[in-house]
Amino acid sequence: MKKGLLIDSSTGLTEKQAREMGFYYSSLIINIDGKEYKSGINIDNKFLLDNMSLKTKVQTSTAKLGDVEQEIKKALKEVDQLLIITISKYLSSMNSMIKVLVDEEKYKGKVFVFDSNFITPWIYHEFVNLKKWIENDEVKMEFIIEKLSFLKDKMNAFLIPDTLDFLYAGGRITKTQYIAGSFLKVLPIIVVKNGRIDSEDIIKKRTINKAYDKAIEILKKQYNNWIKKGYRVELKAINLNSDKNFSILKEKLQKEGFKEFEQTIIAPEIVAHIGPRATGFGLIVHEKNR
Repeated sequence: MKKGLLIDSSTGLTEKQAREMGFYYSSLIINIDGKEYKSGINIDNKFLLDNMSLKTKVQTSTAKLGDVEQEIKKALKEVDQLLIITISKYLSSMNSMIKVLVDEEKYKGKVFVFDSNFITPWIYHEFVNLKKWIENDEVKMEFIIEKLSFLKDKMNAFLIPDTLDFLYAGGRITKTQYIAGSFLKVLPIIVVKNGRIDSEDIIKKRTINKAYDKAIEILKKQYNNWIKKGYRVELKAINLNSDKNFSILKEKLQKEGFKEFEQTIIAPEIVAHIGPRATGFGLIVHEKNR
């Protein structure tokens, strides 16, 4: 049975990259100062990082329903079954929107919408495996969904933005938190847990050094916990045009025993909310038999 995969731009792939891998694609919308862009098509992180400022009004929204429906119909002319992976249901209504869209008898047994809590970088690093499974006619859709489900409770990251302005504008922190944080001039550590940014998980520190120290302290506990359970764990770091702070972070991570790690990407939709000059890191947990 021929299978296909439809992803959205929050996965970190551009439309061109997705097409080259044989995937179908839908683009979330990013609006900058009243001008609409399609993420992964005519806007990327470089454009955002070069053009965002404290005066910039940036908003994000779901992909256009008509575009998604058209892509699904196109896919079903070419494959027997279609798996759809969206941005985390905790960050967008994209997942629920598509579930409603395909809740028709004609899609039963043909379209599978994964109950997603994914954001980059985690799903981004699974594409090699996903491509292999999708292209193997012997692999059942249930097997792929089970493999993806392994990741759902193993995603933790720490983001340290340069300012609270973009988080507040995007509704990720409350007005009280924004006013208090700005007045006290604190640096927030945004803890991302399994596709959710919970305002209650924001940790505040007065300096970048203290922010990194606290985040790395929590990271080490998580890392050691997965290692003790027998999993292979990789550290991925994020740098959004903040080389000075990133060099501090690298030095601290290396002193704590994380000698080797790679920089990874996050999608423009996430950059739009945390803003330029942010840094961070997260853990990629692999299955025991890999």
